[in-house]
Amino acid sequence: MLDVLLVEAGLEEGAAVAQCLEHAQLNLCATVAARPSFHVAVTQWRPHILLVNADTPVCPELTFLQTIVPLGLPLVLYSQAPDELDLHTLLAYKVKGLIDISHLESLPQALIAVAQGQLWFAPDLLQSLYTTALMEPDTPSLLATLTLREQQVLNLFWAAWSREQMATYLGISLNSVKTHLQHIRHKLGCHSLDELRIRATPNAPVPIGCG
Repeated sequence: MLDVLLVEAGLEEGAAVAQCLEHAQLNLCATVAARPSFHVAVTQWRPHILLVNADTPVCPELTFLQTIVPLGLPLVLYSQAPDELDLHTLLAYKVKGLIDISHLESLPQALIAVAQGQLWFAPDLLQSLYTTALMEPDTPSLLATLTLREQQVLNLFWAAWSREQMATYLGISLNSVKTHLQHIRHKLGCHSLDELRIRATPNAPVPIGCG
């Protein structure tokens, strides 16, 4: 039996999703809001997979997924407008599947596939996301414009280190860290640190040159 934890912030689509899972004989172990409290539910129920409403108003731009990724559980999103989601964001948060809520009948098959280590993106949806991504700046090539120190700071930033921790680890001043982050934002075309955080997945868990 596949145990599913639904993170849907109480929106009305949750009822339809729950009914779909029940019809497919998948176990909906709990429904929780998209807040840190759902970690308690994960510990209590130990689900095989997390199913998340991408349209939740609790936190825009899916930044609440930052707290989900470290749990190491397969992650599937559903949305009323999945083709409007940012592909870089989906990659950054290691999303394994994305479902259009208007095609809910595919949800059970998607969950089973993802639980087995596969990916699930409808071909037309994947094509739309990929086409949109091609129209955006090429983040990997932009990363090559960063200095070694900026790459170090960026990797620490992606690893959720505080500015103070970065300064201590790298042996530089706090103001230097802030300056590096500002330069990185400008070089990668990001308007804010939040945008920088979700822009792309870091290539290495250890800061470059800080082994």
